[in-house]
Order: sequence, then structure tokens, then C-alpha cells
Amino acid sequence: MIKATAYQLACGIVQRAETAGMWTTLWREHGVYHVRTHRFGTGRQVWETFRTLKPARVEFKAQVKTYHT
Repeated sequence: MIKATAYQLACGIVQRAETAGMWTTLWREHGVYHVRTHRFGTGRQVWETFRTLKPARVEFKAQVKTYHT
């Protein structure tokens, strides 16, 4: 998985991990970093927001590890 830089995220790039029926995404919008896991079919979501990139990356890795294994 390629890590998007802070600059890329600020320019609209979205970092995503995918498995069958599930996406985990990391993106920046309005100065806030968002980490969301969406399960298709059930519509369930886990969505967290962060003011800085470092804790957002930690949460992204944690959600990928938890939901994509």
C-alpha cells in the first residue's frame, strides 16, 4: 500500500485499502483528516476525524488491520 503524503492529501488524493465488500479510506477535507471504513451490503461505517496526519495514519492502519484481516 502506498502512503499518500500530506501534500497529496491536501490536493485531493485519497488513500484507500480495499477488500471484498469493504473500503477503508484516508482523506483530507477542510483542514481535517478523515478515516472511514465502509462495509458494503450492510451499510455499516466506522468514521473518525483528526486535526493532524500522524494520528489519522495510526487510525487508518488500525482500521485496516481490524477490518481487513
